[in-house]
Amino acid sequence: MRTRPSGPSRRATSPTTGVPPAACVVSAAKLPPTLEAPLARISPTEALEGLVPDAPIVLVDTRDMPGQLRAFIARLTAAEFHGLVILLTPFVHVPVWLQSRHRMAGSSEGHRQARAVEYAMRELVPAYLDRTGRPFIVPPFPDLMGVSPSVERIRALLPKVAAHDRGTVLIRGESGTGKQVVARGIHDYSSRRGKPFVEVNCTALPDTLLESELFGRERGAYTDAHTARRGLIETAGDGTLFLDEIGHMTEKLQMALLKVIEQRTFRRVGGNDEKTSNARFLAATSRDLKSAMEEGAFRGDLYYRLNVLTVGLPNLRERDADALLLAHHFARQYASDYDRPVAGMTGQAALMLLEHQWPGNVREVRNIIERAVVFHDDEWLNAGALALEGGPPDRGHPNAGETSALHVDPSGAIRVTIPPWGISLDAVERAVVQAALQATSYNITKTAKLLFISRDTLRYRIKKYGFSPPRGG
Repeated sequence: MRTRPSGPSRRATSPTTGVPPAACVVSAAKLPPTLEAPLARISPTEALEGLVPDAPIVLVDTRDMPGQLRAFIARLTAAEFHGLVILLTPFVHVPVWLQSRHRMAGSSEGHRQARAVEYAMRELVPAYLDRTGRPFIVPPFPDLMGVSPSVERIRALLPKVAAHDRGTVLIRGESGTGKQVVARGIHDYSSRRGKPFVEVNCTALPDTLLESELFGRERGAYTDAHTARRGLIETAGDGTLFLDEIGHMTEKLQMALLKVIEQRTFRRVGGNDEKTSNARFLAATSRDLKSAMEEGAFRGDLYYRLNVLTVGLPNLRERDADALLLAHHFARQYASDYDRPVAGMTGQAALMLLEHQWPGNVREVRNIIERAVVFHDDEWLNAGALALEGGPPDRGHPNAGETSALHVDPSGAIRVTIPPWGISLDAVERAVVQAALQATSYNITKTAKLLFISRDTLRYRIKKYGFSPPRGG
């Protein structure tokens, strides 16, 4: 029977040999004897209580830790775990390289960790899934990627929404939460799949053009209307019409849309003939339509007609560790697109992703990861790569990307913010030396006096950080 040492630095050992295993798995499933040699098991409860695995590779079955992945990674980081953690999900398996602050991690170890990822994916993961009889099954709506409880609840709701394919649907959520993905999924899982899916963004066109775009026009309806044209309602036919950001639609268009939804009839702009529609209407909004209705900015009758089936999408900051899963998915995608080497992310990068508030939600993750993949040369995306703001990191400095935590006021005062993923002393020193050089217009003697160091020491720091006087200086 396995025993657990007391104290904060408890370590998992093999249940059969009593020595550290080659790898271990955090899982609720009991391992068959054929797996006990390469793998030791830690239960989710033990993992969260602080039983730190003493193995270079740790697999985590995310099905057994719903809503607890963020806490588990934080626990490993606090315990100074040094090794490879792979989060197993039905979508992608996410490698995270945690680096202890008390151990040096050079490029050679990065390459070893990349090879460990290949070994784990080729040998350990298939063995665990096959021999425990727990293969991953891709769930419905796979484009709604995530394993957090909030996403699982949405995924369980959507098949029912899709099946009721004459009911209008209102999809609510902040910008970037995936409203278009959900709308497309509802269509694809309904009896209308294979029929047109037509999307229109209500904020992309002026009101007059949006009316013509939706309802179509007759010849001569207005200047330059030289031919008749079908609108998107007609184009949708027996399929689905998705109205994105419907909260920005004018009252006149709201009234016309209400008639189509309730009576299934409409007229083209400039026309007299009644036309019929059999399309299903899906609408999405990032606005609070109920508040807009109460303020008179949105028609109450249309609100209640749309609000038959409602899907509320969670913000990414409420989705436990889904940001890690999404980040790795996008990293693989862009690594393939741009032919870049990406094995996974470091522990500091993972903590940054977990702590960030994600005001732009999934769209923000995608943009940050694309930029990081393009500009970062290492196999492991680190916190510096993810902290980029519109440009590549400064390759000449060892702490590139960390300057976002340092702010130099015009007066020369330096403010340091310690982010959750940390900052090195070198980055702070670099900022101090640079501020002093700028304050003295790169005068070596005056800068050395300001910093209470010798001129030789200052010259060493200038060379170390790659500083050079401004042109003409």
